Amino acid sequence: MRNNIAIATVYTAITFFCIVSTAHGGESLTGMAEVNGTTLYYEVQGNGEPLVFIHGGIIASSEWDAQFTAFAEHHQVIRYDVRGHGKSATRRVPYSDSEDLYQLLRFLKVTKASIVGGSGDGSIAVDFALEHPDMVHALVLVGAVVSGWPYSPEFTQRAMPIFLSAADEGPEKGADLWLADPHLIPALANPAVRQRFRQLFIENYHGYLAPYYLARTPKPPALQRLSQLQVPTLILLGELDFAEVITIAEMLSTKIATAKKTVIPHVGHLPQMEKPEEFNRIVLDFLKNR
Repeated sequence: MRNNIAIATVYTAITFFCIVSTAHGGESLTGMAEVNGTTLYYEVQGNGEPLVFIHGGIIASSEWDAQFTAFAEHHQVIRYDVRGHGKSATRRVPYSDSEDLYQLLRFLKVTKASIVGGSGDGSIAVDFALEHPDMVHALVLVGAVVSGWPYSPEFTQRAMPIFLSAADEGPEKGADLWLADPHLIPALANPAVRQRFRQLFIENYHGYLAPYYLARTPKPPALQRLSQLQVPTLILLGELDFAEVITIAEMLSTKIATAKKTVIPHVGHLPQMEKPEEFNRIVLDFLKNR
């Protein structure tokens, strides 16, 4: 069971009180939404067309700190902790991340939004767009993966020992091993960014060690249905990202007819943290001119 959980975790690593009103200006409203038998932590700020940020598979919504307020000048920005991460409830029963997102948007009375999805949980954005195309203005996929993608043995062989070490020796050990492997976190030359990633990894260890086998994946998976996506889609990645992610980005830009791909030079898997100003400019321009 321990190895099964670790393997499933690897696959996702490349993965008080309800306030529904809109936040204005610099004010950020937070809440816990009760949906699908769980509670999801969320934050809302700004006015305009709704924009949802979905964090990567091993951290939490604070990954988007450099985007949240900046994008709220133009959009109603929503970020949340995916089930099992951050301040949201842990995974205890079978669940669907895309259904959680759907119910969260209904709870917030959002009928249509643009979706930004990063890394392993970028798959949530793709699944949601396929299941609810009438609710999506545009997609931004940042170093994202998709459900149904067959991960390479090289990647899983590198990553699995890290999660096992985190389980056996503590999240600090797992974080240090992850950061020591250039194939897993390429770039991150900025010491402040490295430290921030380490902190997020440690703070959210309960999320990536939780039982991912409870997750219900769509059937057929998104990999087999990408041609059905019709919304404007930005495929965004760092020049120095994982080889696996670069391969996926090439595939997405080919399979999705409405996609355009942009590569940010001299950064790795976390361009939103490594070069936030450039990242923000690219995404805002895309959303404005889509």
